[in-house]
Amino acid sequence: MKKALDFEIDFEKVNSAVRINSRIPENQASCTTLAQYLFSRSVAGMNATEMIENINRATSNIITGRFFPFNLSDSHHMSKWLAHWIRKGAVPVALLNLQKTVIWDSIPDAWHHQMIYAVSFNEVYLTNPLERKPIEVLLRELNSDSVLLVRKEDVFKRFNANPVNLNELLTMKNYSNEEKKRWYDLNVLGQVVNVLRSSSSNITHITIPASYVAGITLFARKDSLLYKEILLEK
Repeated sequence: MKKALDFEIDFEKVNSAVRINSRIPENQASCTTLAQYLFSRSVAGMNATEMIENINRATSNIITGRFFPFNLSDSHHMSKWLAHWIRKGAVPVALLNLQKTVIWDSIPDAWHHQMIYAVSFNEVYLTNPLERKPIEVLLRELNSDSVLLVRKEDVFKRFNANPVNLNELLTMKNYSNEEKKRWYDLNVLGQVVNVLRSSSSNITHITIPASYVAGITLFARKDSLLYKEILLEK
C-alpha cells in the first residue's frame, strides 16, 4: 500500500497497532477445552471490519476502507469492477475462503486476506503470497458462507489432550442468542460427537461458524476524493 497510496509505513507502529485474533496454540491444548479451541478458530485472524480498524490504527486514521460483500449477481463484472478501482488508485484487499480450492488433494486450513494489485480479463494478481489466480478461482473463493472447516485430526488431538465434558458446545454461556443459533443450526456438538465416535475415513472435517464474510475492501486515503467515490459506490 505504500506505493499505491503514497504512504510511508512505520513498521513499529504497525506491529503495535495491528490486533489479530489468535487460535489457541498447541502448547496450551492440555489446559483448554475442545470447545474453547473451536471458538478461537471461528474468529482467528481478522474479518474485514477488523482489517479496516487495524489499518485505521496503523496509519493514524489516514487510510481507511469500505467493505463490499461478494454478490453472485455481480460475478461476471468482477474483472471490470476491480480494474476500474485499481486505475483510480484504490487498493483492493480480498477476504477469501481458501478452503473452497483444494490444493494437492488437501483443503487449506483457513480464510485469508490478499491484496489485489492488478487484473486482466481472466486473471487477478495478488500479494501475500505473490501469485496470480484465474478469475474463476477468485470467484469461487469469494462465493462462500461464513463457515470454517476444521480437520478431524485437530478435533481428535484437542479432545484427547483434554477430554472433558462437551457441555460448553451446548450451553455457550458467554455467547449471544444469535451466535448460539449459528452453532446450533450447524449442529457442531453433533458433528464433534460423530467424529469422536467414528473411525470412518469419510469424515474429514467438521463445519463451524466463522466471523468472516467473503468480499473485497477498497482502501484509500480518508480525506481523498477517491474515498468519497468509494463511499458512493452501490
